[in-house]
Amino acid sequence: MHILLLLTLCLACGLFAAEPGATPGTIVDIRGADIYLDNQAVKLKGLRLSNALFSDAETDELIANLPVFKSYGINAFSVFVMGSRFGDIKGYLPDASLNPTYSARLARVLEAADRERMVLLIGCLYWSTSEAKQDLGAWGQADAERAVANTVRFVTERGYRNVIFDPDNEGMAERATSWDIKKVIDAGHAVNTDAIIGYNGSWAVPSNADLTFHFGTKVSGKPWFESEGTPTNAPGGYWGSYSKTSGLYNYINIGIYNADMKANQINNSNRDIDDYDGYFCASTWLQCVPPYGPNNEPGGDGSSAAPGVRWWLEHLHNRYGAYEPGTPPIDPPTTDDPEIQSLRLINPDTGADLGSLSDGDTVALSLLGSELSIVATTSNTDSVVFDLNQGEHIQQENNAPYALFGDSNGTYTPWTPSLGDHHLVVTPYAGDNASGTKGTSHDIHFTVVATAPSGPAVTGVYLVNASTNSRITSLSDGSTVQRAQLSDQLAIEVTLNAQSESVLMNLDDGAHIQIENNAPYALFGDTGGNFSAGTLADGEHQLTLTAYSANSAGGAAGPTTTLHFSIEAETVMVNFQPSGASVPAGYVTDSGAVFGDRTGGLRYGWTSANDSTRERQADDDQVRDTLIHLNKNGIATWNLELTNGVYDVSVLCGDPSYTDQINSLSIEGTTLSDTDGMDHFDQFDVVVEVSDGMLTITQAADGSNAKLNAISVTALPAPSN
Repeated sequence: MHILLLLTLCLACGLFAAEPGATPGTIVDIRGADIYLDNQAVKLKGLRLSNALFSDAETDELIANLPVFKSYGINAFSVFVMGSRFGDIKGYLPDASLNPTYSARLARVLEAADRERMVLLIGCLYWSTSEAKQDLGAWGQADAERAVANTVRFVTERGYRNVIFDPDNEGMAERATSWDIKKVIDAGHAVNTDAIIGYNGSWAVPSNADLTFHFGTKVSGKPWFESEGTPTNAPGGYWGSYSKTSGLYNYINIGIYNADMKANQINNSNRDIDDYDGYFCASTWLQCVPPYGPNNEPGGDGSSAAPGVRWWLEHLHNRYGAYEPGTPPIDPPTTDDPEIQSLRLINPDTGADLGSLSDGDTVALSLLGSELSIVATTSNTDSVVFDLNQGEHIQQENNAPYALFGDSNGTYTPWTPSLGDHHLVVTPYAGDNASGTKGTSHDIHFTVVATAPSGPAVTGVYLVNASTNSRITSLSDGSTVQRAQLSDQLAIEVTLNAQSESVLMNLDDGAHIQIENNAPYALFGDTGGNFSAGTLADGEHQLTLTAYSANSAGGAAGPTTTLHFSIEAETVMVNFQPSGASVPAGYVTDSGAVFGDRTGGLRYGWTSANDSTRERQADDDQVRDTLIHLNKNGIATWNLELTNGVYDVSVLCGDPSYTDQINSLSIEGTTLSDTDGMDHFDQFDVVVEVSDGMLTITQAADGSNAKLNAISVTALPAPSN
């Protein structure tokens, strides 16, 4: 859940439109205290190229030299969107949107880094001596948050997953303005919870930082690497008098190192690569400005006659070897099925894109305007059906743009939403007029408010898988969650607005009370961002939440939010019957089709087509009158996709007209023997554990001509901790 802000108006210029071309495939992620690149633990061996976006020529030079750097062992590099000591890259406009000139270069660098399977560290704010901030003098906390959020959005909407973000170089903005970098990081994570955003300041490390580097303190359980490595014994300090002359807005001693400085840098890089998570070489050679640079190439041996960093690169190669990317991870195969990619809020008067609309969002009319349109972006789609509030408004659209209330030659019909909760289901189809293949529906709930909260406030509540720290679903008042959706390890996360510093949580009238001062704000607490699991039994629950402006539930209190939600033990009932036969109440049907998507979002079926269904018309109970043979056409297996967990399974087997069956079954490896031999019906009830995502049924070894009538599967509560 997030408040949709006017900052997203910058999307209207098309700056964040997805680029054509191959799907990005390089992935960097964090697992505990380690950095992984394409599923392999990795030590970052990088170069700081902070001025590489200075001009098209410098960007071209960088991209051309990436294969050269890889040959020496480099697997990572950094560029800056704003600032850099003498580059003054003005990557942000005063409204905190990205400057198209620099973002176009960044897009090219992103594509090249992904192609070369390298990690890209993107520096956002470089505040100290940079003249790039001159046009940003009126910026406040919210502007800094928007700038970082827009940078994360730029990368995310292009699909790149090989990026680490440095929101504030060396904590310069934090020190100069007292901006809360924790909230800046939150703003980036609000765009993409999977974005890797680190801390590079000298103050206390924010709890929501995914890792630290350079000035950031080493934190147990999180990665750390040196992102600006230089000789620490340079006369006068490497970035001090050694590198610049007072009053001269440029570098001196460009790319020059004496023997002691070389030895010092080699020792430092060996230590940080071997003992920590990596080392980025920073050099005047790499970061100078015209007419001396930037020099996005190795250069020479570091002497005055041949300046550069090739000497360090050669050491790197001799010690660690060339960088040879591993096999990239394989994404699930794509399909040609119609798909809703996103829902966008649009200003119908101007056509401006106001941002995405997702499940659990709160829409503030005071920020976005009272007239809106909702537009679906799609793939492989020729028509879309919108269903607002369960039939309150239904719209079928055959041509893009697919808009909730339609359009006239691209001019959207405005909608003035009523205040309160709304439910929107958007379904794509491969053909016109809702024909052809039906894609998966986009089903969201959102809330419309007149104004955004001005004081501390709760902005979202989520059920979380405590094993993976991933959100399962959002919670709102009246939510019902099926047990089968849930993990054995459950947590609840609360998100707060920027005016909040703590939250008081009360579950079930005092059954569990928790005060949290740092994100993630977790009902059962966390350790270093890893959620602690708690007990949420089946049945109804009440959660009361109050945000506060100071730590430990101090300061001003925001409005109290009370949520009533329930967890239900989901039951799936499948009747085996011929296609076209009447369906018993409460059942879905199986007519022998191969495993695949079924009604209600279920997935079940046979490993190969089974055409041996029967309707006997011999029993008034349709469940008992219809059946399917298990092994009439050879050995058959039936699967039902389920979330891993424990289930109560009830199976009816038999035939109202014949007794030629011994209905012994194997369910998840448990044998259920038909001990009374050949008769009409047998009922089996068993509790099984699903650990591979599939409930599997076959005929047991002592069975003969077994027949299935129906199956009922109920998720049991997860064991308490």
